[in-house]
Amino acid sequence: MTINQGFIPRITCCKNADMVQEAPVGDAFSPDRDITVRLWSTAMIKLRAGEQCEGQLNTSYAVAVLLYGAGTLLRDQMAARLKQDQVYVAKPGSTLQLIADEGEELAVAVLRWSLYHEPFHASRQLQEVEEADWLPGQVELEPSGAIAEQCRNIIEHHRDVDPLLRWHAQVEMQELLLGVAQAIRQLEQPVSTGSLEHARTYIEQHFHEELTTDHLARIAELSPKYFVDSFKKEYGLSAITYITELRMARAKQLMLRSDKLLRDIAHEVGYEDEFYFSRKFKKMHGSSPSQFMRRRRCRKIAIYGCHSIIGYVLPLHIIPFAAPMHPKWTGYYMERIGVDIPYHLHVYHGTDYQPDNIEQLIRIRPDVIVCRSTLKRTVKERLGALAQVIELPEFKNNSWRCGLMALAEALGETAEAERWLQAYDRKVKKCRSSLSSCRQGATIVCLRMHKRELFLYTNQGIEDVVYGDLGMVKPDALRSYDLEQPITLQQLEKLDCDLALLLVRQETETLEHWSRLQRSSEWLSLDLVRKERVLQVSSSPWREYSPEAMLRMLEQATVLLSGKCPC
Repeated sequence: MTINQGFIPRITCCKNADMVQEAPVGDAFSPDRDITVRLWSTAMIKLRAGEQCEGQLNTSYAVAVLLYGAGTLLRDQMAARLKQDQVYVAKPGSTLQLIADEGEELAVAVLRWSLYHEPFHASRQLQEVEEADWLPGQVELEPSGAIAEQCRNIIEHHRDVDPLLRWHAQVEMQELLLGVAQAIRQLEQPVSTGSLEHARTYIEQHFHEELTTDHLARIAELSPKYFVDSFKKEYGLSAITYITELRMARAKQLMLRSDKLLRDIAHEVGYEDEFYFSRKFKKMHGSSPSQFMRRRRCRKIAIYGCHSIIGYVLPLHIIPFAAPMHPKWTGYYMERIGVDIPYHLHVYHGTDYQPDNIEQLIRIRPDVIVCRSTLKRTVKERLGALAQVIELPEFKNNSWRCGLMALAEALGETAEAERWLQAYDRKVKKCRSSLSSCRQGATIVCLRMHKRELFLYTNQGIEDVVYGDLGMVKPDALRSYDLEQPITLQQLEKLDCDLALLLVRQETETLEHWSRLQRSSEWLSLDLVRKERVLQVSSSPWREYSPEAMLRMLEQATVLLSGKCPC
């Protein structure tokens, strides 16, 4: 099947059928021409159990969609079992016949239509596309049940006496084909990134389903043996082990919720037998799922001071008993686990002594308190009188890794930390390989906007992820600038960098200035702006330093950089 990746149908309607001219036989779809569709007829074919309809010759394109029941579709004597959410395409000159199963009624929507393009020249006459190679024999659409309902609407509107509703049917038909084209693009696009990466992406999206090596090898378009060997060589573990790791990681997330039954967790991650799931879990983690859940629910771990410490406990599959939470400053964690944290502490900035939070900790009596080593000695002594205190190291090159391992060792979760770091390193390798050679080694500058001023900016997270893990380069001229002094647009232009990451402070004066600046001629004339290489990022996670933030920055940076090639 040949698919033109540039195809997106334009929603227009044939105003007058007399304008239509047939294209020469074999004239294929071309992406530089506007595409339109004309719906000619609709039918809802209903058959009783065991009945079959007479084969019909298609003088135009036709699509068949199962509405209900069970049966078989014959296209030129080629049989296909009808399935829900599948669109079956028949080309002009082919025959179409339906057969209902014994004991089952059958209802199928059949829509007949033609495809036209408008030539890219003075003549405005539409020409019919007789060889649309991008159309497959069938394609599955989501969400479930939507395509059947869409076909019912098309049939109803096409038969209505109201001309506006009949026009609506034409638009709905083009929307249906747009969905087909988009589904084809989604299926085919990953192939260009490599057959193994295509299979791995499929695993990540479907790990909770039944997956076999043969099935994954077909997705990768490789022989089963070559797929097994190549996958392990590329990613350092077998495809089956990778599936198991994804399932267990998801299971551990679900176990942190007190309302989840073990049976339901096993089913949700892809195991029908909860006892088999328990054996697999214990073999991998050294404890049963029940012990894993009990240990995390009984141990009361509190976080004091810096809210980014939440990003250290989550990789260990621990939800803190108490932590600083605020919709603005910890929005990501609030949305993800806010309801699961029993006690929300206040978020303070720029002060170590937090009397309200200390009073709260006195009342709830945690077993462990995690804080930064940079806290004042007097505050750490107060915390030490309440519970065991675990200190995380100061920010320096990749210190988040040391902090995660130190915390894990103190909590008896070293294996969890090692597994998380191994997965992170695999993600780094994947992200670097997804960036083409023209993006790797690109010069990138980071900026922040505060009030009416623009500053050069960096932090330890940006240093570790952007310049470290992803291998981007700082402009040489950056060393001569003071990060505490504003930078002019002229100075920014002289840095001659490939890309810029921009943090805009989310307060009224800064946002108003940013809005004005984006419309100014000075800004619009910058080379980076003209080439659309100023990429705005948010404070979360770009100003946080924790394992969880590093992972999020890595993923976000890869998406941003993949879309902006500096070549």
